[in-house]
Amino acid sequence: MKFKMQNTLKIIGVYPIIILFIFSSYFLYISYGEYNKAVLFENKLVSEKVLGALSQNVAKERGLSSTFIASNGHIAKEALMQQRLNVNKSIKHFYNYYKTQKTNTNIKHIIALLNQITKVRARVDSLKNINFNRIFFSYYSQINAYILKEVGSTRNIVTNSQIVSLSTSLVNLFNDIEYNGQERGFIAKIISQYVPFTDEDT
Repeated sequence: MKFKMQNTLKIIGVYPIIILFIFSSYFLYISYGEYNKAVLFENKLVSEKVLGALSQNVAKERGLSSTFIASNGHIAKEALMQQRLNVNKSIKHFYNYYKTQKTNTNIKHIIALLNQITKVRARVDSLKNINFNRIFFSYYSQINAYILKEVGSTRNIVTNSQIVSLSTSLVNLFNDIEYNGQERGFIAKIISQYVPFTDEDT
């Protein structure tokens, strides 16, 4: 009887410890998961800064390239050359950042497209047999399309409703800027085709 009593007391004494251990393990697991999400979210914010600068500069080069092509090289040549330098800086920053980061499908697509930029620029400069839609939409706009997809993926790693809301607003802002940039570039192309040139322009 005494032996059974001792066993019962041991079980009673150990049971709360087991329960405490289970709950502690659970909360540790949850905390670890939230910590990993916080670290991942912080990395995403840094990557969005890098991608945002690249997107903005690529969009500017796209617009100036469309004007240059449409005017047969009479307009925006110097501005285009300067903007290419800005894009080169953003590309260098992009490559330096992703040397130490994991690259997903979106980033790999961006890298593949950026690797073609020298050939694309050479074709723009030649002003010969240029497919405007391919340069404007299939190249420059495609880079930004993958950037927008990558920025949008931030919403998949956060659970805080306020952060999700802010992330959604940021993605919408990126989309608005990109669509407005496409409109400006296309309008610039149309206008440049019909603007009369003076001796100073040529």
